[in-house]
Amino acid sequence: MGTLLTEGMFNELCKTREKLMREFRPDMVSGIHLPWAGNQVLNPVERTNSLYVVGIATAANYPVQSNFDAARAYSEQDWRDHPKERAGSPFWQFVSGLTTFMYDKRHYECADRWGWSNIFKIAYNDDVGGPSKWPNPFFDGQREACVVALKHEFNQLSKAAIFIASSDDREMLRLVLPTAKWDEKYNEDGLHFWDEDNTGNLYIWGYHPKAARMANPPFFDKMLTRSQSLIRERQQ
Repeated sequence: MGTLLTEGMFNELCKTREKLMREFRPDMVSGIHLPWAGNQVLNPVERTNSLYVVGIATAANYPVQSNFDAARAYSEQDWRDHPKERAGSPFWQFVSGLTTFMYDKRHYECADRWGWSNIFKIAYNDDVGGPSKWPNPFFDGQREACVVALKHEFNQLSKAAIFIASSDDREMLRLVLPTAKWDEKYNEDGLHFWDEDNTGNLYIWGYHPKAARMANPPFFDKMLTRSQSLIRERQQ
């Protein structure tokens, strides 16, 4: 298990975090969520799709790590120690729905085949209802560094299925993927998609699975089934 981010980019995020701590109380600024990637994401196997799942942000109070190596070690250790943690939540149930379809294994049984990231790498430490309730300046203060980071992550992927699990991206995707032409024909299933010809990547932009399940009527199953169908079509 590794990461698609470089040490230099992590250090830039550290500088961003320091600025956020000056603007907000230090205890309100979480540690940096270092994206992680399984071996197949880092070293793609021909004719086999990898999976990269991107949320809006990690949970509040993510631990602070002193440097890049410590952050990577924490991520790997946390996964080894708690592979099934929160496996029953809608988000991880959705991820398992994708990995079971692609690899015939739940997400915690095939960590070498997929990766996980977030659009925003630094969380706001307040129980105010999640990222939708965070102060706008908190997003703005990390926007530039997070655009650079996510662009770098995406640029290293090829022939990957990339699921972006947030309908409210805070205008980030137009900055990260400025040439994307989103197909909206499956809007009723809760997603848009884009086939990037030069990389072979399939981008699927949907809702957070929790929001899809809690909607009235819920569309969690429709969003998962449609995502699986799009991935199947790409694999053929």
